[in-house]
Amino acid sequence: MTTNVRAAHRTSRRRTPAQWYLLVSGVFVTLWGIAGFFVNSSFTSGVHAVHAPGNHGLILGVFATNGWHNVVALTLGGVALLLHGSSAVKGHAAGLGAGYLAFTVSTAMAGHFLLAGNLANDIVHVLLAVTGIGAAIVTRASRAD
Repeated sequence: MTTNVRAAHRTSRRRTPAQWYLLVSGVFVTLWGIAGFFVNSSFTSGVHAVHAPGNHGLILGVFATNGWHNVVALTLGGVALLLHGSSAVKGHAAGLGAGYLAFTVSTAMAGHFLLAGNLANDIVHVLLAVTGIGAAIVTRASRAD
Protein backbone atom coordinates (compact mmCIF):
# COMPACT_ATOMS: atom_id res chain seq x y z
CA MET A 1 0.00 0.00 0.00
CA THR A 2 2.81 2.41 0.85
CA THR A 3 4.37 1.77 -2.56
CA ASN A 4 1.10 2.70 -4.33
CA VAL A 5 0.82 5.93 -2.35
CA ARG A 6 4.40 6.88 -3.19
CA ALA A 7 3.88 6.04 -6.86
CA ALA A 8 0.71 8.13 -6.97
CA HIS A 9 2.49 11.03 -5.27
CA ARG A 10 5.38 10.83 -7.75
CA THR A 11 2.91 10.75 -10.65
CA SER A 12 1.06 13.84 -9.41
CA ARG A 13 4.33 15.75 -9.15
CA ARG A 14 5.13 14.81 -12.74
CA ARG A 15 2.03 16.36 -14.25
CA THR A 16 2.85 18.59 -17.15
CA PRO A 17 1.59 22.18 -17.38
CA ALA A 18 -0.89 21.00 -20.03
CA GLN A 19 -2.23 18.33 -17.68
CA TRP A 20 -2.57 20.86 -14.87
CA TYR A 21 -4.37 23.25 -17.21
CA LEU A 22 -6.87 20.60 -18.30
CA LEU A 23 -7.45 19.44 -14.73
CA VAL A 24 -7.81 22.88 -13.11
CA SER A 25 -9.78 24.46 -15.96
CA GLY A 26 -11.98 21.37 -16.16
CA VAL A 27 -12.88 21.57 -12.48
CA PHE A 28 -13.37 25.35 -12.65
CA VAL A 29 -15.53 25.36 -15.77
CA THR A 30 -17.61 22.38 -14.57
CA LEU A 31 -18.33 24.05 -11.24
CA TRP A 32 -19.09 27.30 -13.09
CA GLY A 33 -21.64 25.49 -15.25
CA ILE A 34 -23.30 23.92 -12.22
CA ALA A 35 -23.43 27.27 -10.40
CA GLY A 36 -24.90 28.86 -13.49
CA PHE A 37 -27.99 26.68 -13.35
CA PHE A 38 -28.75 28.06 -9.89
CA VAL A 39 -28.59 31.60 -11.27
CA ASN A 40 -30.25 31.22 -14.68
CA SER A 41 -31.44 27.99 -16.23
CA SER A 42 -33.48 29.55 -19.04
CA PHE A 43 -32.68 28.64 -22.62
CA THR A 44 -33.51 32.03 -24.12
CA SER A 45 -31.46 33.63 -26.87
CA GLY A 46 -30.51 37.02 -28.24
CA VAL A 47 -30.99 40.08 -26.06
CA HIS A 48 -33.22 38.01 -23.80
CA ALA A 49 -30.40 35.56 -23.02
CA VAL A 50 -29.73 37.41 -19.78
CA HIS A 51 -32.28 40.18 -19.45
CA ALA A 52 -35.59 38.37 -19.92
CA PRO A 53 -38.17 39.17 -17.26
CA GLY A 54 -37.36 37.21 -14.11
CA ASN A 55 -33.87 36.25 -15.32
CA HIS A 56 -31.13 37.70 -13.23
CA GLY A 57 -28.54 35.69 -15.12
CA LEU A 58 -25.43 36.92 -13.34
CA ILE A 59 -23.09 34.62 -11.41
CA LEU A 60 -21.61 36.59 -8.48
CA GLY A 61 -23.55 39.57 -9.83
CA VAL A 62 -21.03 40.03 -12.66
CA PHE A 63 -20.77 37.06 -15.03
CA ALA A 64 -23.66 36.58 -17.46
CA THR A 65 -25.07 33.11 -17.92
CA ASN A 66 -28.06 31.19 -19.21
CA GLY A 67 -28.96 27.57 -19.81
CA TRP A 68 -27.00 27.38 -23.07
CA HIS A 69 -23.91 28.84 -21.43
CA ASN A 70 -24.22 26.39 -18.54
CA VAL A 71 -24.53 23.36 -20.84
CA VAL A 72 -21.48 24.45 -22.84
CA ALA A 73 -19.52 25.02 -19.63
CA LEU A 74 -20.43 21.57 -18.31
CA THR A 75 -19.51 19.98 -21.64
CA LEU A 76 -16.15 21.74 -21.96
CA GLY A 77 -15.32 21.15 -18.31
CA GLY A 78 -16.15 17.47 -18.62
CA VAL A 79 -14.11 17.13 -21.80
CA ALA A 80 -11.11 18.83 -20.16
CA LEU A 81 -11.37 16.49 -17.16
CA LEU A 82 -11.60 13.43 -19.40
CA LEU A 83 -8.60 14.53 -21.48
CA HIS A 84 -6.23 15.58 -18.70
CA GLY A 85 -4.91 12.05 -18.39
CA SER A 86 -4.74 11.29 -22.11
CA SER A 87 -1.60 10.77 -24.14
CA ALA A 88 -2.00 13.98 -26.16
CA VAL A 89 -2.54 16.58 -23.43
CA LYS A 90 -0.38 19.18 -25.14
CA GLY A 91 -2.60 19.22 -28.22
CA HIS A 92 -5.77 19.11 -26.15
CA ALA A 93 -4.70 22.09 -24.02
CA ALA A 94 -3.75 24.05 -27.15
CA GLY A 95 -7.01 23.12 -28.86
CA LEU A 96 -9.16 24.06 -25.90
CA GLY A 97 -7.27 27.33 -25.47
CA ALA A 98 -7.63 28.11 -29.17
CA GLY A 99 -11.33 27.31 -28.96
CA TYR A 100 -11.82 29.73 -26.08
CA LEU A 101 -9.92 32.39 -28.03
CA ALA A 102 -11.96 31.84 -31.21
CA PHE A 103 -15.19 31.97 -29.23
CA THR A 104 -14.19 35.20 -27.50
CA VAL A 105 -13.19 36.86 -30.77
CA SER A 106 -16.40 35.75 -32.49
CA THR A 107 -18.64 37.00 -29.69
CA ALA A 108 -16.76 40.28 -29.56
CA MET A 109 -17.40 40.75 -33.27
CA ALA A 110 -20.91 39.31 -33.62
CA GLY A 111 -22.28 39.59 -30.10
CA HIS A 112 -23.68 36.97 -27.78
CA PHE A 113 -26.72 35.33 -29.31
CA LEU A 114 -27.37 31.92 -27.76
CA LEU A 115 -24.77 31.95 -25.02
CA ALA A 116 -25.23 34.73 -22.54
CA GLY A 117 -22.09 36.75 -22.09
CA ASN A 118 -20.56 40.08 -21.20
CA LEU A 119 -17.14 41.67 -20.79
CA ALA A 120 -16.50 39.79 -17.53
CA ASN A 121 -17.16 36.46 -19.31
CA ASP A 122 -14.92 37.50 -22.18
CA ILE A 123 -12.08 38.24 -19.75
CA VAL A 124 -12.43 34.77 -18.20
CA HIS A 125 -12.49 33.19 -21.68
CA VAL A 126 -9.35 35.09 -22.71
CA LEU A 127 -7.60 33.95 -19.52
CA LEU A 128 -8.62 30.35 -20.25
CA ALA A 129 -7.36 30.75 -23.82
CA VAL A 130 -4.01 32.26 -22.87
CA THR A 131 -3.33 29.74 -20.11
CA GLY A 132 -4.31 26.80 -22.34
CA ILE A 133 -2.11 27.89 -25.21
CA GLY A 134 0.68 28.86 -22.81
CA ALA A 135 0.49 25.51 -21.00
CA ALA A 136 0.75 23.72 -24.34
CA ILE A 137 3.76 25.81 -25.36
CA VAL A 138 5.70 25.17 -22.14
CA THR A 139 4.83 21.47 -22.01
CA ARG A 140 7.66 19.49 -23.48
CA ALA A 141 6.87 16.62 -25.80
CA SER A 142 7.43 13.49 -23.78
CA ARG A 143 6.01 10.06 -23.18
CA ALA A 144 3.31 11.69 -21.01
CA ASP A 145 2.24 13.81 -23.95
